[in-house]
Amino acid sequence: MTVAPDRRKLLGAALALGLAAAAAPALAARPPVDVAKVFPFLDHFLRIPPEQRTAYELVYYLSVDGRPATGVHIWVETPQGRVHLPIGADGRVQTLPTLPMIKAHRKLVLDAPAKAKFGMNMELQAKIAPAPEIGAAEVARAIEQANAGIKASGPLLGLMAPKMSRAVFFGAGSGVAVLADGRNVALPTAEGQPAFNPSVIRGARSLRFTHPPSRILLAPAK
Repeated sequence: MTVAPDRRKLLGAALALGLAAAAAPALAARPPVDVAKVFPFLDHFLRIPPEQRTAYELVYYLSVDGRPATGVHIWVETPQGRVHLPIGADGRVQTLPTLPMIKAHRKLVLDAPAKAKFGMNMELQAKIAPAPEIGAAEVARAIEQANAGIKASGPLLGLMAPKMSRAVFFGAGSGVAVLADGRNVALPTAEGQPAFNPSVIRGARSLRFTHPPSRILLAPAK
């Protein structure tokens, strides 16, 4: 599984803890694979009541031969027919399998070259619309809700997942925290990306960035 240089250490640390990245087995166009093997921990996440995961989400990125999977089609076989799972330009699986599909051990099929090798990166991300300024309370809520979900999602995920402490803003350039008194505090960086830990920078009202972040990764402390 290939990780971009500016994310290698950050996701590598999370990989060791088993939450922010997980490798799917090498896949080919055949034979079909149990959907649970391709989307690890998704069943634990989907068992959390929807109202308790409104501020964060579990996101999967499919890669082929170390690059984002573009031009690849994947679907789940069901008694009612094939359910297509569209993939974005960055490799993100835009529609995830449902909990009933996982419980029924439905099979996932890939329409791709037989010798292609696939990987799956998994991240916890804040569900916040990209903007040059983001409310600090929104970010803190995403972190808190994710930690509550990790704790409540069952013994396996609870044992393997770290506690999330900060948010990392990919593609945002640089950033500052705007405090309640109007002062600006420069955000520290994690692998070159601005990061915000609510327990370290207290009293932040909002976060301002050079560019709207492309994704907001929830991560453990260093």
